[in-house]
Amino acid sequence: MTLTELLQQATRTWQRTGVEILPPANEGRIRAVMHEIGRPLSSDVIKLYQSTGGFTGGTDAHVWSLWSLDRVCEVNREYRGPLTAFSDGLIDSFYFCFRYENESISSVWIDHMADTELIRVAGSVTDFFDRYLREPGALGLYDGRYRDDATPSSHVQFFGSLLDRCQARSALTVFATTLRIMRSAHSRTSIHTFVRRAGLLASNPLL
Repeated sequence: MTLTELLQQATRTWQRTGVEILPPANEGRIRAVMHEIGRPLSSDVIKLYQSTGGFTGGTDAHVWSLWSLDRVCEVNREYRGPLTAFSDGLIDSFYFCFRYENESISSVWIDHMADTELIRVAGSVTDFFDRYLREPGALGLYDGRYRDDATPSSHVQFFGSLLDRCQARSALTVFATTLRIMRSAHSRTSIHTFVRRAGLLASNPLL
C-alpha cells in the first residue's frame, strides 16, 4: 500500500474509535515548523502532515499519540538533534523520531530517553504506518483488544499493566487512557465497578 492509502486507513480507524484529529497542514506550514527547529525535511514527512494534522490530545487504542505540528515544534526546541520527535508511545514512555535519510524518506526510530541506544523500527514513514496498522505490538505499543463481554477484572488488569509499563506522570493519566479505550471498544463493563477497583489498585483516592 502507498503512504496515502495507509494514512487513509489509519484515519478511518481513528475516527471510528473516537480519536480527535486536526485538519491537514499545508506544505508551507510544515516547512516553517521544521525550519524553526532546524531539522531537515523529507517528502514522506510532508505527505504525513498534508494528510493529517495529528491528534488534538490523548492517545489512540494502542496508547500512541501522533503530535500536532505545534507539539512537534515545542518538544523539538529542547530535544536533541538531528532526529525529530513526532509522537510518543505509552503516555510519554518513549518517543518516535524521524531521521532524515534523503529528500524522499525519513526512517523512524524509538528513543526511550535514557542511557540506551536508539532503536530503528522503520525504514520510512510508509514502513512505519504499515507496521503500525499490521503489528503495533512490534513498535512497543499496546496491541490487545477487548471483547464486548470483557469483565471489570480484565479492564483492571490492563490498567495495572499500564501502570507498570508506563513512565506516566500520574495514575490519573493512565486511568483516563484506559477508560477511553474501554469506551472506544464499546465495552459493556460496569464503569462504576472499574473505577472502584482501579482506584484501589492505584491507591489513589481521586479515582
